[in-house]
Amino acid sequence: MPKAKNKKVNKDVTIYQQSLTIADMRMERNYYYSALKESQNSLVEKQKVLEQTNKDLYDAIRAYDGLNTMANAAEKMGIDMDSLNKKLPENIPTNQTHGFKQSSVLTESGKVKHAFKLTPKKGGAK
Repeated sequence: MPKAKNKKVNKDVTIYQQSLTIADMRMERNYYYSALKESQNSLVEKQKVLEQTNKDLYDAIRAYDGLNTMANAAEKMGIDMDSLNKKLPENIPTNQTHGFKQSSVLTESGKVKHAFKLTPKKGGAK
């Protein structure tokens, strides 16, 4: 009978080792699951940043296109754009007398509407 008792002890040890292995595997699974969740959250955040960056890029392209179209139309009307380029906001000293705002809106039909606004600053020279 000692052999039968020895087999039962070996069986108990094997079951214990298997339960330890299962516990280790569960811990590893939980670790990898949490790491995967963190990666997924990071990717979602980066996707939002990318979408905003793309939106800003397309807005800038539309704004440039609108200004370029307006400049081409002005040249066709005989306006000398080279001399006016010297008067662009980046070439005017910080004490400029007018404010300039430009906006572009993409309509549902796919067309872009441009709006340009030039306003005198308070206390500026006339």
